[in-house]
Amino acid sequence: YNISNIIDVGDAAAGTYWEGYPHQLAYWVKFDLGGSKEVSRIWQLGDRSRLEGRLKDYIWQYSNDAVNWKDIPETRSRESDAFRGIIKFDVPIIGRYFRLYIKSWHGPVPRIHEITLYSPGTPTPPQVPATDYVLIVGNRHHGGEDGNIRRAIENSTFNLETVTVPYYEVSLDMVNHLEPKPVAIILSGFDRWYENLPMFEFNGEYELIRECKIPILGICGGHQFIAMAYGYTYARDMGYGVYTCKQENLKKGTTPISIIKEDPIFEGIPNPFYAPGSHSWEVVVLPDDVEVLAISGCIEVIKSRRKIMYGEQFHAEIDLPFNEASAFLLNFLRMAR
Repeated sequence: YNISNIIDVGDAAAGTYWEGYPHQLAYWVKFDLGGSKEVSRIWQLGDRSRLEGRLKDYIWQYSNDAVNWKDIPETRSRESDAFRGIIKFDVPIIGRYFRLYIKSWHGPVPRIHEITLYSPGTPTPPQVPATDYVLIVGNRHHGGEDGNIRRAIENSTFNLETVTVPYYEVSLDMVNHLEPKPVAIILSGFDRWYENLPMFEFNGEYELIRECKIPILGICGGHQFIAMAYGYTYARDMGYGVYTCKQENLKKGTTPISIIKEDPIFEGIPNPFYAPGSHSWEVVVLPDDVEVLAISGCIEVIKSRRKIMYGEQFHAEIDLPFNEASAFLLNFLRMAR
């Protein structure tokens, strides 16, 4: 049922899924790539909340005619109970058709939330304007952002354009080849739990955070990535969610954000202040060269000691009448220029 859900990259919560018809002895899921493609890695995701539906015994196969299938031996799995997996091939496989042959599973029917096939190679750098622009790294699962960052930048008085690059394509090498260079890089928030993501896709972004000299601002998940670039466990699940993008939720026991170290990034912002937020993870460990500037019930603002790089857990870019932090993004852009 619902085969399209396997490649539904717009499914923010990984809640949709494919499910096999009942009472079958085995199942297979076939992918037609439209032509011969080189595949070197596969990501597959099941249900993280329950064992039922997870794949137990399976193997990947490939074909050039969808009739004669060959096993890919290193993909064989027996007695598995994992809900997620990254399968690397010893040697890249070239074929038009790939299929997952499922021999046994937990529960009455197998269930798959997502599958992604990867080809080796270097993404093509984006076309950039000749005028000043900001590079937005889109961290939402489909590779974009929700539009608030772009609107806030383009509606500012700085006369800046924007270019958005998906998180799974960006790298330090890509940015180094851009001409002209962006005046700043903004890392957007994202829309999934880390457990439901193939985290290697963010390696290029982590490289930017560690090595790039262009001013960087991380927003929400991008803020957490500034810490996670030095260790995955530097951000952790809070055990609850903060959802204050509606005014009626904002001040119902919400701890205001307190500035604990003055900085030009806070110009025009009261202390303490309220800002819209939507997150259930937080930064808990700081890299050596990063300091905390503001807190609430969690770390809200961080700053690099060696370059222009800030992280904000809230969403200063959202245009809401009760957002007291709207100057934050503008102050960053002013500093970057």
